[in-house]
Amino acid sequence: MENWIRKTPLQNIAFIAMMAAINGAFSIMLSFIPYSSFLALLVLPVINALGVYLVNKKWLTVYIATALLVPFLVTMFDISTTLFYILPSIVSGFIYGALSKAKFTPALTILVTIVWSVASTYLSLPIIKAIYGLDMIETVLATFGVSHVGLDLNETFEYSLIPTILFALAWASSSISHFIIVFVYEKVGIRINCFEWEKIAYPVLSILISVVSIATSFLSVQLAYLFFALGFYFMAFSLQNLIESRTKTSIITMILLLVFSILLFAALYSMMPQTTGPILLILFVVSVSVASLIASLKAKKLAK
Repeated sequence: MENWIRKTPLQNIAFIAMMAAINGAFSIMLSFIPYSSFLALLVLPVINALGVYLVNKKWLTVYIATALLVPFLVTMFDISTTLFYILPSIVSGFIYGALSKAKFTPALTILVTIVWSVASTYLSLPIIKAIYGLDMIETVLATFGVSHVGLDLNETFEYSLIPTILFALAWASSSISHFIIVFVYEKVGIRINCFEWEKIAYPVLSILISVVSIATSFLSVQLAYLFFALGFYFMAFSLQNLIESRTKTSIITMILLLVFSILLFAALYSMMPQTTGPILLILFVVSVSVASLIASLKAKKLAK
């Protein structure tokens, strides 16, 4: 790892200038090229996560300040996109790089990055509206061809999905950051931190959050779908453990649970309101998580 870190002042200055140029270029591109926001959300966290690793720690403050300042300077004519897309993505990269360096597990590192990305997006909304009178949520929905002229946006089903959509986009960008950093880790001989407790904790969390998702669907559609996404998130890591177990028992258990989930979904779907019916898909998340938990507990028992 030491061979990758910029050591001399000249190396660090050149590196910081290059990264600032990349951040500035994406800010300009985002202001003029339609749909480029998706590219920025995926690429900028990767660039800045690696930047935290490669810049010398003595120059880290300069790097962070420059990376945040340049996008503002090059988009003075219209900083709404910078506040809504660029800066949250850049800071997501900072957080990911810092947590990875602090030996956090991949699941927790990605999750903290996702939470920051969603929270910062919502924090930027009133600022953009105060400066420009622009509702960014309505703008995003209009991008997908959804119009709410004459309607109360807060009461629409599409609006209820916004937190979940933001969660999914942040998850995608953070996952790409993770895969690229893992690739770099392999090149420099750094190991990813994984612990045995994860194999039990993640399925349990997925199951509990799934129950909360169904319960909150009767109170708040927004929260229900957000918990749905979070349950699915931990299920993804549970599925990884299930695949690694490669036992016939775990596979048969998962298949039986999935079949039961299909039958239960078919029986309950008609009883749910139209906007919350898809929440029942969480039953498939529970099936995979339960199978993963059983496999992990069995493996733990055999290990003793």
